[in-house]
Amino acid sequence: GSSSSGQAKRGLFQVRNGAMVSMVSVAALVSSAVLSIVASGQPQSHVYIGVGAADEDLLWIDTQRKLHGVTYKAVLINPNPRLAEFGKRVRSIGGTFYSQAAWTSDDTVLRLHKAALPIYKGGLDGILRVPGRHISYLNVTTVDLARVLREHTAPGDVVVMRMDVEGVEYKLLRHLLLQGMLCRVTRLYLETHAMSNENLNQFRSFDVLLPWLLEPCGTEVFVDSNYHIIYESRVMWRKEDGACRQCPQLYATLPGAGATECPSAAFSQCFDSVYTCRRCCNLRYGPRGDEKCWSRARVANSTAKAVRLVSGGKAFQIP
Repeated sequence: GSSSSGQAKRGLFQVRNGAMVSMVSVAALVSSAVLSIVASGQPQSHVYIGVGAADEDLLWIDTQRKLHGVTYKAVLINPNPRLAEFGKRVRSIGGTFYSQAAWTSDDTVLRLHKAALPIYKGGLDGILRVPGRHISYLNVTTVDLARVLREHTAPGDVVVMRMDVEGVEYKLLRHLLLQGMLCRVTRLYLETHAMSNENLNQFRSFDVLLPWLLEPCGTEVFVDSNYHIIYESRVMWRKEDGACRQCPQLYATLPGAGATECPSAAFSQCFDSVYTCRRCCNLRYGPRGDEKCWSRARVANSTAKAVRLVSGGKAFQIP
């Protein structure tokens, strides 16, 4: 999605909290991965893995080369037939393109559900069907994401992964964890969809927990959920959530490796020395942070009027 792609261009990360699980076994997986990285004496390579690949992935790779002189090998995955020419571009620069759906095994046949409106440009196509969004499907084969990571990276490599797979991220990330491959990722830019599909609602705690979970690996995690800013958050949210919908602890990710005071999706133009990112994005004030930051035009101009957002909040023009 464009949001997680935008985060990748900026290069930041974050996470959140959830129900307790078998942390002993998880800790063992994490620790073993950390030790394997420390013990490795292999030369370092730079690899970029785009799961749910898009044009923005190549833009990110090109930007790293131009601005920092670092060349990332492209490993991109997307089963959508409309990306056939895109796949040729990837291969032309020495990258690898998989025209299958990322999954937990190879050669499984799944349905790729197609979004109804052409304005989505395939960005909302997915393995999980969402009523009202998807009107058709086509059969696609799968590629084992753990195998892809194992074959294209080595312990100690700088591995950047962007994942936007419309809800399949929970199955894929669990698979990478159990295969001992998740800690091989240096930075993970993740778009999550727990509140975009009622069958995934229970995974919102995973969104929050993931950066903390991977902190011992040194893996930076940027979670982009958009839960409180998009149309879906108003029309698809579970009514039984009640007041819990406004609880930041349910949606604000826990700090992880490389955590900063400012969310990775933040625009620097929104802040100044008084209305800092740290103040404006402080979730102790609520899921929208300190709302005085977003209404400060009214302080400067008492006649300024707010615009009602489709997500339910109000917005003022930035002074």
